[in-house]
Amino acid sequence: MNMTDLEIHQQLASALSSFIDPETGRPVGPSGQVGDCTVSDGVVSCRYSISSLMKPIAEELADRLKDHVLAAIPGVKRVEVAIESLYKPAVPIGQIGLRSKCVIAVAAGKG
Repeated sequence: MNMTDLEIHQQLASALSSFIDPETGRPVGPSGQVGDCTVSDGVVSCRYSISSLMKPIAEELADRLKDHVLAAIPGVKRVEVAIESLYKPAVPIGQIGLRSKCVIAVAAGKG
């Protein structure tokens, strides 16, 4: 059964809501990490925004997303993924409102 581009696009939201971001443990679709999706002649193109911490494995993440969409939607012929940097502003933490994106614990090991 050949699916139309409209049918593929309608199923894409469901497929993206079941693809989990390894950093946050949340689905990438509802979080807006994957967007600007288009479908043309069975080819899905989309933008995948990842944080700087995930940049070293960007190609692996793109491949996993491609495989997920291909497995979830039978009418898709190919998936093209453009990786972008995800902008996540630092949020205030603690009582004095320090802004931080990442916390690294350091111990001296003296005791």
